[in-house]
Amino acid sequence: MSRAVQNRILRLEREHAAAFKDGGVHGATKMFATGFVGFSSTQHARIRGITAPAKTFKYYLKRSPKMKYAIQQARVDVSGSR
Repeated sequence: MSRAVQNRILRLEREHAAAFKDGGVHGATKMFATGFVGFSSTQHARIRGITAPAKTFKYYLKRSPKMKYAIQQARVDVSGSR
């Protein structure tokens, strides 16, 4: 994987973190696909759709208005042909 691709992925992650920290749920969810499927970190249940991570982010933001976020020793791995 090229260094440019790695840098782009890290930049997107930092933008996501900054939007989340600033309370911008819309900005924090723009990195997720509309048909996102994952697991809730708060309820440990499967979640679907772009509103699911937004709901989780709002939950955390209400409970922790002052947050810190840092990326240390970042590593990017890519699988497949992309």
